[in-house]
Parts: sequence; structure tokens; C-alpha cells
Amino acid sequence: MGALSKEEAERLALADCKAKGGGACEVEIAFHNQCGAMVLGNSELFTASAGTTLDAEDVGIKYCRKHDSNCRVYYSACTEPIFHQY
Repeated sequence: MGALSKEEAERLALADCKAKGGGACEVEIAFHNQCGAMVLGNSELFTASAGTTLDAEDVGIKYCRKHDSNCRVYYSACTEPIFHQY
């Protein structure tokens, strides 16, 4: 979500979920300098992180298929790199 700390990212994600009508919002995954994916199966939600969205999606889909069916990527994104000048 483009936050500078894990706490801020979690707060923003929960606020976004609630603003979109979520009733039982909770943080499932947090990642830093990586990409993350949420994969839905018929009965469960799976999360994964990796260096790229494609890799995170692939990991999530493979894990989902081991434990569920009808697996599909619901959401994926990467953190924004932040340049620190020294």
C-alpha cells in the first residue's frame, strides 16, 4: 500500500478493506522489498511472497492446488522501492 512501516501498511490495508465493505477484515500477509499475492480457492485464501508478482502468484497457485480447487489470483502487488541518498 506504499507505507513506510509495517504498522502503517496494516492500518491502511484494514481501512481500505472496511471502506470497501469488508466486515471481518484482517491482515494475512505483509511484505517488504518483495511482491505478494492472494490466491482464492473454493474454500480457503492463500498468500505468498516472492521477488516478482508472477513468482508470488505461481507460489500461491501451486500451494492452493495442493490444498484446494478452483484456484485463482485475487490480488497481487509489489512494494515500491524507496531510494535512500547517502
